[in-house]
Amino acid sequence: MGYEMCTRSRCALYTAKENALPSETTPFGCHLTIDAGTCTRFDYVMHSVTAVDNMQTEVNSVTDAILNENLEVYEMVAAIEADVIVTNDALKSMDQMRNEMSAQEIEKIEKDGDLVIDAVEEAGRLALAANQDGRKVYKGSRNLARLAAKARKANRDAEVAEKRLKSEETRAEKDGTECTTCPGLRDDVERLKSESKNAVIAAGQVAKQAREDSRNARDNRNKIKELRSQSDERRGKVVEAVEEVKRRVGRR
Repeated sequence: MGYEMCTRSRCALYTAKENALPSETTPFGCHLTIDAGTCTRFDYVMHSVTAVDNMQTEVNSVTDAILNENLEVYEMVAAIEADVIVTNDALKSMDQMRNEMSAQEIEKIEKDGDLVIDAVEEAGRLALAANQDGRKVYKGSRNLARLAAKARKANRDAEVAEKRLKSEETRAEKDGTECTTCPGLRDDVERLKSESKNAVIAAGQVAKQAREDSRNARDNRNKIKELRSQSDERRGKVVEAVEEVKRRVGRR
C-alpha cells in the first residue's frame, strides 16, 4: 500500500493513496487512519478519538457504497440470465434447421451459446462471493461502531479522572497535605487511556479488514461487469447467426 502526504491538512500526516475520501465527506481536516502510515509530527493523534472518528467515517462510506453496488451485481446477473433465455430460444430455432446448416456453422453458434451459459454460472459464483464480502464489510462497520463508542467513553472518563486528579493535587498542595486519592486516580487515568488506545488500535484492524473486503467485493463486481458485456455480445452473435440462417433457408 502506497502513502502520500495528506494534501488537505498540509501537515505531516500521511494517508494511504487508495483510502482517500472526497474532502467534503472527510471531517477533522485529514484522512488519518490507524493503519495509514506514520505521522512524523502528530504521532499522538494516531491513537486518539480523532483517528477512530476518521476510521468510522471512512468505513461507513465504504459500507454504503458496497451495499448499493451489490444491488447492481444482482441486476447484472439477472441480465445475463435473460441472455441465457434469449440464447436458448435462438438455439431451439436453429435445431429445426440443422439439416440446412454446415457442421462448422452449427459448432460456431453452439460455442457462442455455451459461452453465455458459462458466463451466468461464473457470474453467479462471483455474485455470491461479492455478497459475502459485503456482509463482512457491514459486520465490520457495526463492530467498528462498538469499538469507537468504547474508545470515546474511555477517553471521556479519562478526561474526567484527569480533571479530578488535578483538582485533588491542587487542593492537597494548597492544604499542605498528602493526596491520598491521587495514586488511585492516576491509575484510573492510565487505565482509561490505555483502554481507549487499545480500542482505537482494534478499530484500526477492523477498518483495515473492511477495506480489504470492500476491494474484494469491487473486484468481483468488475469481473461480473465484464461477464455481462461478454454475455451481451455472445447472445447477439447467436441471435444474429440464427436469423441469418432463417433468411437463407427462407430464400430457398
